[in-house]
Amino acid sequence: MSPDASTPTVHVFFDYVCPYAYIGKLRADEIERQYDVNVRFLPWEIYPNAVPTGETMDWDPPEAYTSWVESLAEEVGAELNGPEMAINANLALRGFLYAGDQGEEIQRAYHDAVFEAVWTQGRNIGDEDVLAEIVAGIDGLDPESFLAGIRHHSYQYRLDLIDQLAEEELGIQRVPTFVFGDQRIVGNDRFEPSLRSPLEAYLERRKHVGEDWASTLDHDTGLGHLDV
Repeated sequence: MSPDASTPTVHVFFDYVCPYAYIGKLRADEIERQYDVNVRFLPWEIYPNAVPTGETMDWDPPEAYTSWVESLAEEVGAELNGPEMAINANLALRGFLYAGDQGEEIQRAYHDAVFEAVWTQGRNIGDEDVLAEIVAGIDGLDPESFLAGIRHHSYQYRLDLIDQLAEEELGIQRVPTFVFGDQRIVGNDRFEPSLRSPLEAYLERRKHVGEDWASTLDHDTGLGHLDV
């Protein structure tokens, strides 16, 4: 079922290899439950030059960083168990688009499964065999057809279109970034007030003045014409 055009959309740029993006995905799920909005996820690759098979990380994150990420994860009831290597998410992000071509529910099931594989199981989704195992557990996806499909150049082309829009038109620099109205909210802070307050203010403004006047920018998100 296509989203109701009259319902506001919250766009969320993500990459599977970012812990903040996993937390942002769980926040987006909660936003969709609490508010009358459509959430649309958009893949944005943050480490395109990572070794495809993954590589051992040669640095330990500072304690302040890990403590902060863990505290944000606690807000959404998550316990992180991420991989101990740098992962290339290109194929998995292509897979998100491929799954979307098979249907919205299939895409959401894929999206959930891949994020869980990375951040609760510590799996390397840059490995085709790992992706195939994940896909095998999703109704509506066939591992062999999936792997053949995501190798097609059209999926990289679509990722490149999103990347161009994110960087050149929206100024996206990190994931997750939540985009609605004139807001671009980076999801690496507390839900309240960094995200909840701006979202509620936008929805209230939209309710009273309408979609065309809900943004204070001449051009709103720039996402309305995006068809990927």
